[in-house]
Amino acid sequence: MDHGHSSQELCFESSIPAEQEAAKRSHRPMNSVAAPPCHVLAVPHPGRGHINAMLNLCRLLAARGGVSATVVVSEEWLGLLGGGPAPSGVRLEAIPNVVPSEHGRAEDMAGFVEAVYTRMEAPFERLLDRLGAAPAAIFADTFVPWAVRVGNRRGVPVCVLSPPSATMFSVQYRFDRLPVAAGGTACPVSDNFGVVRSARRDRHWPGREQVQVPLGAPRRLRRRARFDPSRRLCDRPVV
Repeated sequence: MDHGHSSQELCFESSIPAEQEAAKRSHRPMNSVAAPPCHVLAVPHPGRGHINAMLNLCRLLAARGGVSATVVVSEEWLGLLGGGPAPSGVRLEAIPNVVPSEHGRAEDMAGFVEAVYTRMEAPFERLLDRLGAAPAAIFADTFVPWAVRVGNRRGVPVCVLSPPSATMFSVQYRFDRLPVAAGGTACPVSDNFGVVRSARRDRHWPGREQVQVPLGAPRRLRRRARFDPSRRLCDRPVV
């Protein structure tokens, strides 16, 4: 658990030295007119590691120039992140605290995940309406599947960020390759936080023969050995 850490750990500064930024600007023609920045809306899963990853992604995009990002967090997380300046080109917007508090959420982790899946979508759409002009894209955490539905309804492209390790992403993306249990109706997963023990990892995840595969939060993985189409985010490779 990370409840004891200071929120200062979540404050970010650009790792690009000022002289490099100045050098980039010096190559721009004097008579050129800068185009308005491309605005993207980012929605991380409301957890420390996920918010860190999304903020870092937005910071890197903004540092390249021509991109501004609005990161959507809960009111609680807005307070936790308020201890330091936001990176240039990145701002925060808040939706109401519709999910359990960061402090003590582990007491009912399944309930927390369910709240993220079912309670954040409506206030996020109201925020989109309030912001006015549609963003050029929505950047969504893989653990925020409803963001894809929102983008589809509004005709806004959705880019998916997977904050866990590349190994975990590979496991989840190839989960439909797992053999189903006897009878063909269930995958070999005991519960929402179970471990795949009976799969032939050498066959389905080459190079991962010795890895025990924790499934963590994604409920979509426990029903069958193929993704629920209503929850799967990655219908095509993410570049």
